[in-house]
Amino acid sequence: MANPMKILVVDDSPMIREIIKSELEEGGYNVVEAVNGIEALIQITKSSPPDLITLDIEMPKLNGFDTCQKAREKHYAHFFTNYKDSRVPIIFVTSKDTMEDRKKGFLLGAADFIVKPFDKGEILGIVNKILKPENLLKGNTALVVDDSKIARTIVSELLHREGLTVIEAKDGSQAYEIICNRMLEIDIVLTDFLMPLMNGSELCSKIRKELNLRDLPVILLTAMNEHSSLLNLFKAGATDYIVKPFVKEELLARINVHLQRTLLNKRLKQTVIELKKLNRMKDDLMAVCSHDLRSPLNGILGFTELLLEKKYIAAEDQQSLIQIKKSGEILLNFINDLLDVSKIQSGKSEMKMEPVSVLEVVNVSINALKHLADHKQQRLELINNFSDSTILGNHVGLIRVINNLLSNAIKFTPTKGQIKLAIEPDSANYIKIAVIDSGIGISEDIIPHLFDKFTNTTQAGTSGEEGTGLGLSIVKEIVEQHDGRLNVSSTKGRGTCFEIILPLAAEAEKEVSHALENNAELMKKHSDPVETEHAKTCNILMAEDNPINIMLVKKILQSAGHNITVVKNGRLALEISPKGDFDIILMDIQMPEMDGIKATKAIRNSGMHDIPIIPLTGNTSQDNIDTYLNVGMNDFLSKPFDPKDLHAKIDKWCLKRKKS
Repeated sequence: MANPMKILVVDDSPMIREIIKSELEEGGYNVVEAVNGIEALIQITKSSPPDLITLDIEMPKLNGFDTCQKAREKHYAHFFTNYKDSRVPIIFVTSKDTMEDRKKGFLLGAADFIVKPFDKGEILGIVNKILKPENLLKGNTALVVDDSKIARTIVSELLHREGLTVIEAKDGSQAYEIICNRMLEIDIVLTDFLMPLMNGSELCSKIRKELNLRDLPVILLTAMNEHSSLLNLFKAGATDYIVKPFVKEELLARINVHLQRTLLNKRLKQTVIELKKLNRMKDDLMAVCSHDLRSPLNGILGFTELLLEKKYIAAEDQQSLIQIKKSGEILLNFINDLLDVSKIQSGKSEMKMEPVSVLEVVNVSINALKHLADHKQQRLELINNFSDSTILGNHVGLIRVINNLLSNAIKFTPTKGQIKLAIEPDSANYIKIAVIDSGIGISEDIIPHLFDKFTNTTQAGTSGEEGTGLGLSIVKEIVEQHDGRLNVSSTKGRGTCFEIILPLAAEAEKEVSHALENNAELMKKHSDPVETEHAKTCNILMAEDNPINIMLVKKILQSAGHNITVVKNGRLALEISPKGDFDIILMDIQMPEMDGIKATKAIRNSGMHDIPIIPLTGNTSQDNIDTYLNVGMNDFLSKPFDPKDLHAKIDKWCLKRKKS
């Protein structure tokens, strides 16, 4: 075990010596005492010199300053060869704390000042910091520039104790050369102002202008105290200044502030880099969810739907197919929810706000989900206690909110139960949409966690319906983006009420007719398909590399009497499209050799502007849809798709082409 470090305590007060000795011995140090400066110098010459000295200033025979000065002389200094420049650390302990004394002490090379009376643990803390530094700023490098060797040494020792690596330079010219060669190492510069060859102001200016080191902290140490002179320092690019003589605590505090800022900037830059990496990983994952997971689901749901149409399938097998379809739909809903959460959190959700008719939005949801309530023989009632009101909102987002709450009400309400959807004023400037059911209710302990993402509070519906645990969190996010709020109340076994409170928009009322037109079009999109004229035999070119999707689309379209030609990439689609009399092109987006975007551009550039091009894709964000339309595509169909929707697209565009 190593011998404990020795500390020499010099004070003419026996009580002070005893207090210091007791505290340092508790800290594991070996303490020797001296009653005055002369006795202290004798102790230094003994076989084992001290590792640190605490020194009273006002003492008889030889005061603290004189004792310190003699300890620095060659006769005594050679006993401390294990220290840089043979300068043993000296802490002045005094009841007289003046700037003049501090200046004198630091010129003599004092390591620190402690003022009597001192707090318990204060001396031990400072001694530990000097002899057992925690290196709080370890890993940082400071360049200390001063033509005075003593001044450089004092500052360097202070910084060493803070854990910094210190590089010294005797003038501005040498410092500039060091920075040029070791630019990436240096974290802070402390420079004297008046120096030969190149002064501190000139050094600072060259650092900023020639090396373009804008963020490197540069602290100037100067005897000037005139505002005009100080202003010139900042014009040269100084970060801070300290007027000589300075107090050690002030110097360390300034250095700590600037180094902490530098460390924070480094951490922030590293954090930004890491966040960008994580964001790219998340985007890659979302791309997998959007395309690579939806594509196989297209085969699962599509072929299941085709099998369910076969009359020869046994009833038992039909039930199995129904379960496969339900499981696929649950997975599809989960993928859609994941994509919605990702878009909302990244700020990419398409929340374009425009006048929205609340009644029209509610009717869209009721029309879309009424068949689910009918299946469970539930009574679905709309109660409108508000003349048709308009809010500034997002059509698709609000429909998503109402759809989610209404589908949950249907899910958690038993057969022959009752569901009400009420619209009424909440106050002069707000409207309330309430979804009330007579279902199984929610326990009080679950309600606070309903809107958590991936919550484990999700439960199966009254007919075994399952959820993802994401729906209500998305609802809450969308409502909050509308500056609204979402309330919930429930009684276990008696039912639940969700209330959406949204602000009315006075400006929006002026554009209500425009809103109603938009909503009418939106209802058309979201309502059950209306029977239209069917296209007879169409010649269809399909560009797709997934064999399951190829097989599915061929079965669906050939059963309707259409002719279909398949190519496996965009390049082949470009080659064959002018050679056949095609009525429509179904285009996958992600394909080898040439993707769907590039193929569409090339087809349009070749002069084929009339043939409809419809992408079949899992990538259906608003940005993607805008891209499809901008490159010359006419519509889109999201994977996985319902065979009825595919037929509807073919009928619409083939008939339009034949009539043109």
